[in-house]
Amino acid sequence: MTLSNDPSRPSNPEVGSLVDLARAHLTGAEPRRDAASLAVVRQRLSPLQRWNQHATWRVAGAALAAAAMIASLVMPSGDMPLGVEVLAGELSPAGEVGPASDPTTIRFSDGTEVVVEAAARARLTGVSALGADVRLDAGQVQFRVAKRAGASWNVLAGAYRVHVTGTAFAVAFDEALNSLEVELFSGSVRVSGPLLERGIDVAKGQRLSVNPTQGRVQVTPTDGEPAEPEEPELELPGAEASAADAGAAPTPSAKRDRAHRLPPTEPSWQSRVAGGQFGEVLKAAERRGFDRVYQTAPLEELAALADAARYARRAQIARAALLSMRRRFSGSSQAKEATFFLGRLIETSAGPPGLALGWYELYLAEDAGGVYASQALGRKLLIVHRESGAARAAPIAQEYLRRFPEGPHAPNARKLVAGR
Repeated sequence: MTLSNDPSRPSNPEVGSLVDLARAHLTGAEPRRDAASLAVVRQRLSPLQRWNQHATWRVAGAALAAAAMIASLVMPSGDMPLGVEVLAGELSPAGEVGPASDPTTIRFSDGTEVVVEAAARARLTGVSALGADVRLDAGQVQFRVAKRAGASWNVLAGAYRVHVTGTAFAVAFDEALNSLEVELFSGSVRVSGPLLERGIDVAKGQRLSVNPTQGRVQVTPTDGEPAEPEEPELELPGAEASAADAGAAPTPSAKRDRAHRLPPTEPSWQSRVAGGQFGEVLKAAERRGFDRVYQTAPLEELAALADAARYARRAQIARAALLSMRRRFSGSSQAKEATFFLGRLIETSAGPPGLALGWYELYLAEDAGGVYASQALGRKLLIVHRESGAARAAPIAQEYLRRFPEGPHAPNARKLVAGR
């Protein structure tokens, strides 16, 4: 279909440019050269360098109308991407938040708001009907995500990923230290990345701090308002209470109730790790006996113990649990992943780089297409470059770019291949 011959195409050249721009975004078709960017369209729609609020709303409405018209022709209405409105600050056609002395507020058509702090470097990398991806290179952003079925929002900070479906939270990222901090005001999020390869849940009233350089993962209460207290359970007077008060024997129904009342179940080690309760997992393993756990515990508990020990910097316990996984459950996906974590454990414990490299190479040999292949090859690249120089690392960088062109280590690999 050629939209330039479509009778529904607006005759207004400015709005027509917006139609071309929307078509390029939604269908992949090349826009006209004179409508190559939203900045060009903006300049045509107004002689002012900075629009007033009335003009902004008028142009935004035209853009949304053009996008809606194109979308109705090329995709189902349920797949329409969310509308985006910049209430303060600047957003480039490439999605980059322009430098400003004040925070930039971005509002989406589902009611979600993203506030990018003045000193932060962030960009909007993708918008869908379910949410958006925001890349945070440095500084802090705050989210107030509207709750709705199927919502999917992501913050990508370095090699970290914060996934959320409906909540309010803040993310801060230090590019130099590669450290992350996530604070939850409501709801919950799931965070994955360095030291958090299996992911960890952060809930309302919690703050997650991760520092790969120090090998530290902490989940602590926030300093904000305490969680709302639960409503007390009402005790209504009844036959059982009256009989007990009078010293009479319990009724048959009361006996049946007590007989079917099950003792409270203890949370699984996996759920405790996901909730940041690393110390509780270590205490439970100690009560049972560490040697007994290594020899008899099911695979899921061994994996949870290894994670809890890694996060709590109990390297000896983590190593024993990971080795037990490899020995007792050889061939399983978890046992292969344990190989990768043994390498990470050595690195974060300042162990011999060559020993860590050996575990990464073993993991890549055992599970070349595994979930941690990108990270294992990236860690191998960094170690070889640091220990043996750029010439030895260059072939590894080329392999990484061939296999994982968008991976977290791709920028370093490109610099190395380019000879920088």
